Amino acid sequence: MKRSTFFGIVYPTAVAMAAMLLASTAAADTVAWWHFDEEAPGTMANSGVVTESISGTTAASYTAWSNQVSSTDHTYFPAFGPAFTSLAVYDPVTGTTNANRSAMKFKIARGGATPDTSGGRAYYGGALKVNKDTLYTDCTGAVTIEAFVCTDGGGSAFNGFAPIVGCLASGNWTGEKWAIYMETDGRVAVRFNGNVWYNESGNQDNRGTVKINDGRWHHVALTWDGSTIKIYIDYAIDKKFTDGSDRAYSKGGTIDYTGTATWIGGYGSYANSNGGRRYPGLIDEIRVSNTALTPDQFLRLVPPAEADSDTVLHLRFDHDTDRAIEEDEVVGGTIGGQQVFYKAISGAYTSTYDTSEKAGGTIAYGLYSDVSADDVASYCQFTNATGMANYLKATAMSDHLFPDDVSSPTNFNYTVEAFFKANSPGGSRQTIFKFGSSNSCMPAHVITGEGGRPHQIQFCYGKGSGYAWTDGGYSPSSNPYDDGNWHHVAFVSDASNSLIRTYYDYVLVSQQTNVYVQVAKGYSLFIGSKENGSGQFFDGWIDDVRVMKRALRPEEFLTTHSVGSATPHSLLLAKFEQNYDFVCEADAALSVTGTGSARTGGSVPTFEKVSPGALLLDGTNGSERVENEWSVRLNTSRVVFPVSRLYENDAYTVEFWAKFTGYDGDRAPDYKTSGQHAGILRFVQGTATTLDWYLYRPGDELKALQVAVRNADGTIPNSNYLKWSLPNIVADSKWHHYAVSFRPTDGNSKTAIELYYDYQSRGTNTINSLLHFNAGGHRLMIGESTTDAMPNILGYVNSLRFWRGVITPDKFLGRVKRGTVVVLR
Repeated sequence: MKRSTFFGIVYPTAVAMAAMLLASTAAADTVAWWHFDEEAPGTMANSGVVTESISGTTAASYTAWSNQVSSTDHTYFPAFGPAFTSLAVYDPVTGTTNANRSAMKFKIARGGATPDTSGGRAYYGGALKVNKDTLYTDCTGAVTIEAFVCTDGGGSAFNGFAPIVGCLASGNWTGEKWAIYMETDGRVAVRFNGNVWYNESGNQDNRGTVKINDGRWHHVALTWDGSTIKIYIDYAIDKKFTDGSDRAYSKGGTIDYTGTATWIGGYGSYANSNGGRRYPGLIDEIRVSNTALTPDQFLRLVPPAEADSDTVLHLRFDHDTDRAIEEDEVVGGTIGGQQVFYKAISGAYTSTYDTSEKAGGTIAYGLYSDVSADDVASYCQFTNATGMANYLKATAMSDHLFPDDVSSPTNFNYTVEAFFKANSPGGSRQTIFKFGSSNSCMPAHVITGEGGRPHQIQFCYGKGSGYAWTDGGYSPSSNPYDDGNWHHVAFVSDASNSLIRTYYDYVLVSQQTNVYVQVAKGYSLFIGSKENGSGQFFDGWIDDVRVMKRALRPEEFLTTHSVGSATPHSLLLAKFEQNYDFVCEADAALSVTGTGSARTGGSVPTFEKVSPGALLLDGTNGSERVENEWSVRLNTSRVVFPVSRLYENDAYTVEFWAKFTGYDGDRAPDYKTSGQHAGILRFVQGTATTLDWYLYRPGDELKALQVAVRNADGTIPNSNYLKWSLPNIVADSKWHHYAVSFRPTDGNSKTAIELYYDYQSRGTNTINSLLHFNAGGHRLMIGESTTDAMPNILGYVNSLRFWRGVITPDKFLGRVKRGTVVVLR
């Protein structure tokens, strides 16, 4: 079963869990639920605004007892605060998911002219009170109370204890039917139907072990099944402070809710001089159920699409409104328990969630997957005049890489990836993300503009003493990082194979062998700056930062558009209408201009008004015609097109029209010498000449085509010379349509190659390896042999198209004649 991890606990995915629970658990009803989503963050929670969603009952804003603040002073009233990231709230009992737009923020202050005296210990601030005692009539024999909380103060910020939520028979703390508190040291305390289990006289042994006052979000829950009370923190039962046993307490009987009210974030006034009890921080998603739920039934915060159990962090920034980010705000996280905090630098511009800028309309969860989620916004961070900016910090992120039984430094498989868009031109060092701090303990660092390379992306890592660049700096001359476009970067630690791989726009740009970086606990992830905001601030937008406990391949990276084998589409069309235009219909940014040049003893390609006739752009059964009056003439010459964005393990298809008139007869007049051949297409790695595959007419057969394919290990064994027979000789001076497709098969362990001639398959041959793929993109070379010493094909080429994915002949370029489609046989 596929599983997901949240708050460090592994669960089945939402769909699987819902089916399992609905089939196996007793019915459980929600009797009260406060979402705190009624208003936008920053709105005051005045009377009648907050609503309990089941009954529709509204809560009244309440000012606590204090002689230091008037009832009209709303400074410390509860207000709607920022949501717990952009994640949704999932209910495993019903299998439903709700949006989470905001939380409730509580503030407190300590007044009095002499605060160190008893008379000056007046605490004031707002609380929410729901005056209805019929909410819990179904909970007399069993109940569960749960909530998400995030504390922004310690013991000195409140008096004695901080109520989170309680059901009271009066405004006094002695009348609770049930209540969940936080103690001054951050431990969770509870009261239940006349019993007290927290740090008071006589209750020391019942204190818990987990503290929740660390500024992070936590899930807390109290359950009672009619006989036993249990306390849960982050989906695990809390332990007693003294002996480590479960915090489970015997308590029978029933609860009488007559005359009760629900208090959230604090209680009313008191008869003593200690002032009001108040909670400092955020509370969200309080739910009351009429049965004792188990941890797998508690509310969970989940990403819009389920992540797998290897996801440590996925930071989406998908708030649906443009707004400034508050200091120390939790801007994302929760997967694996990881949370990310916004850190403000004095004098820097405020960072924002920018809904006008985002990496893409959707974020897919793999190159070969059609699963996607809306991409609503990005994190926007601009540097000021002195180059300073704010940054994000995921504290001790490396802790979430460690299994429970491992604590010492170790080598891990992991991947860190992100999208970014630079605002300022290159020239200064800007950190996109840095995993670890000092140079010797830096598992991953992606930076721009290092060492006088203004337009480059650099990847570096620690090596015990100092650091090393993975490749001395990568400079994509045709695709620089500061071109005003969104780009994707990824740093992959493949410790299982002692490899470090780095990627820029899904292309492998460096691979270090026999190397790994040891990871210790306590390493943080810094986004938009070096460690602790110490410099190299990023200027621009960052989106969808993800950390995985796995050495991902490119087909598993996040992507902003649907690509790969799952969704075939035309990547380019070279029309040869008096130019070398290389047109990408799906993405104009991929359209570039090809080049034409002469081979030894030949001439550059020329354009002539010769063609097979009007063509249908959208296939033989389509209707859209393409201008098609010219063709390119090959005369011992070549035409070269870059194919810069091809992904590892991609399936793809190349098709073209051609009229071959002969061979380079000056060097091979008989052209029947064994080993001689006439080159047609050659697919090569980057700027290298080494072929990935090579389509040619073999020298000893006039009615055959052959493809030589390089294995992933770089070799071309004899079994990879694949031959197809044709019904006609290749150079018959007639127009024909050709196509060849390549696709992974047998679980991505082999590659199937199929050849088409005039829309008819000539059969499929298979090699026992994946296609070779190397750094720097690829070039498709037309009219090219492996060396200048070899002859090459002569003739005309017309309307060449490159598809990502395998397509069928009905999608090939068709020829129009007298208003009908003619399929040549």
